[in-house]
Amino acid sequence: MELRRDGLPVEVPLVRAAVARVLGRPSLEHELSLRPPRPHQANRLYDVRADGRQLIAKEYLEANARNGARHEYAALQLVQPIDIALQPAFFDPSLGPVVIYAFLDGVMWDRRVPSAAELAASGSPPARLGRGRRPPASRPNRTPSSLDSAVR
Repeated sequence: MELRRDGLPVEVPLVRAAVARVLGRPSLEHELSLRPPRPHQANRLYDVRADGRQLIAKEYLEANARNGARHEYAALQLVQPIDIALQPAFFDPSLGPVVIYAFLDGVMWDRRVPSAAELAASGSPPARLGRGRRPPASRPNRTPSSLDSAVR
């Protein structure tokens, strides 16, 4: 990947266009910075700092990028009310495979599966989810196939 002097890839028009849509104005070069990639990543992550906001832009690079971006954005919208994942800010399939999220302070998941004890000790929402609660009887149980069809 060819980089400019400021560390950004030479081509970032989709990311800049998506950021501009979120901001409601053109994005400025100094507002984007490329995050160093992790070995497992199949995308590019950018920090976006503008107008007092901090966002993350995720640019999908694989052949199935458009569907991956669409599915991820839809999944995040499904779990948004229970606050257990990143908060989606923008995705427009006509623009391209770029998803914008609200920045979430903390350490990025390293793909290691935490133990039950680590989750319980963390006090994180997933550790609390379902303690003593049952889903309302009016809500049908969701299966992986029903969730998949919900995002299509």
